[in-house]
Amino acid sequence: MFCRFTTCLDSRKTGYRVQQEVFKKDMKCSWGLPECLRSIEEGDQRSQRVRIKRGEGLGPFILDLLQGFGDKLKESFLREYENLSGQPGAARFEADRDLLGPYQKIMGKISEIESAPGVNLNELARQARTELRAVDSHIEAIKTEWARIFRTAPKSAQNRMMIDLRQKFELGPDVPHLSHLGDIAEIRASCAYRRCSATFAFNVAFDVLCKIKARESRGITLTREFAELVTIPKIAVRTLSALRSGG
Repeated sequence: MFCRFTTCLDSRKTGYRVQQEVFKKDMKCSWGLPECLRSIEEGDQRSQRVRIKRGEGLGPFILDLLQGFGDKLKESFLREYENLSGQPGAARFEADRDLLGPYQKIMGKISEIESAPGVNLNELARQARTELRAVDSHIEAIKTEWARIFRTAPKSAQNRMMIDLRQKFELGPDVPHLSHLGDIAEIRASCAYRRCSATFAFNVAFDVLCKIKARESRGITLTREFAELVTIPKIAVRTLSALRSGG
């Protein structure tokens, strides 16, 4: 039996084929899928997401045990990262102040307008805050679509879908009052960097973020810290993002 199984398994490499008459004879003797490979819900098509029955006499599945162990290990590493926040070198993982600048500046301008006397100025500040919340909502909607693309879309379609998503991000909501107080493209990119992960922000507003950093660095287009931020490994991005959301 194992010889036949190996012959079928390695057929693409070896070129061996099972004799058709033997194959058809064995198919007639087949009793269907074993119990452990049948889905719980009758009529479900087989797929990687179908839940499989497990014998009552068997212990927990080894992969379930490994998943539990991995979750505990992840939590322990996240706690260790939290404890490193006040140690030397931890500052390299902090948000880039230059990229946060446009958002912080617009918030400062709105606060100054609110503190100044005058009904018209207060109305401008109120409208600006409303429009800034609309920008935040727009960013969250784009982030949801961005996550869906990388979670469900086929690889061949992701590049095209990301181009469309960047264009949708750049359009944004209509913010006539906010546009009088600052550059909307920079405010939008800075908000995306502040609210979401650096990976998402650079995916949808790479050019604008690079422009902000170059200007604040007095013409230096790439500093060491900025390069580390752009090229940080995905596993580190996920870990640091989890820390940020948990904090």
